[in-house]
Amino acid sequence: MSKQNEIATRVLTSGDRAEAVLASIGVTRVEAAREIGVSRSLLTMNLNGTSTMRHVTALALEARYGINSRYLLHGEAPVFVQGAASGLSDGAVALALMYERLPAASRRAIRSLLRGLGK
Repeated sequence: MSKQNEIATRVLTSGDRAEAVLASIGVTRVEAAREIGVSRSLLTMNLNGTSTMRHVTALALEARYGINSRYLLHGEAPVFVQGAASGLSDGAVALALMYERLPAASRRAIRSLLRGLGK
């Protein structure tokens, strides 16, 4: 199979889509990672496909650059959205990113606490 046919038939991953859109708006991996509050290595793993992009990372890219998180994760158009379609503020996205960095046991404890508050 030729390289061109291989590219044409390959299914794009969330990392492929994010990489292409960031390049199209002139944003480097280092800049994007700094701006959305994740490590460069995590973003690089997401873009390379060695780690699956999490919803919170896609939301952070949406909040900062207007890149549709549904496009990044599922390939659903449009590529860009006006404002953050998620409706989350920058602070809410930052909080979600901090939560994602917590150890699994801490996240479980927080979920349990929040469930208790809702009763």
